[in-house]
Amino acid sequence: MTNQAVAPVAPDAPVAPAAAVDWRRVVRIGLLGGVVALYVCLVGMVEVFQPRALVTGIITLGQTTMVLVGVGAAYLTIRGQSMDRAGAAAAGALAGAVAGIFPAVLVVIMEVVNLRAMFLHASPGTSAVLTLGLGAAGAWVPIVALTVVGAATGLLLTARADIQRPATSFPESRLNEFSRQRKKLQKINAGVTAGFPQNSRQHLGRGVAPASA
Repeated sequence: MTNQAVAPVAPDAPVAPAAAVDWRRVVRIGLLGGVVALYVCLVGMVEVFQPRALVTGIITLGQTTMVLVGVGAAYLTIRGQSMDRAGAAAAGALAGAVAGIFPAVLVVIMEVVNLRAMFLHASPGTSAVLTLGLGAAGAWVPIVALTVVGAATGLLLTARADIQRPATSFPESRLNEFSRQRKKLQKINAGVTAGFPQNSRQHLGRGVAPASA
């Protein structure tokens, strides 16, 4: 009797084509991510968390807050969409780049206008975190960083689906073979057990009794 729970999949079965990327949606989510990035900067999360290292000598908590903005924008862009790996990487990269424009513009504005009267954390410390200490000349850093983060997030999200796919297409013939082998082992075990006398089987079940003194 065949197992109907898992349908056999041919090795060269055609794969459904990925849907076209909705670039307008990608840009909208990127804009939303940019607003979040701007908020994170102005409320002081970037500057206040900067002294605390997440991985010593590699990344701080202040930098991590910006990385999470890129990850979130890419995730929202790809979630629920049918994309191949190239499309997911491109969509994540664009969403991250759009989000990165906001802190980049903030860096430039802070070099020209003193915003600290309204926003206490629109300070050189925040600018140094966003630009890795380059100042206004490094305004491109958040754009490039969030672009890379978004692309990497898209690749990772689609790679997870690729890794899980072979488990769903496990050949039915293999499952049937495992079932046959298990039945053979059960028959062999039953035959070996039936070959012992009744009293031997009782001793095997109880273990060996200690010899009396």
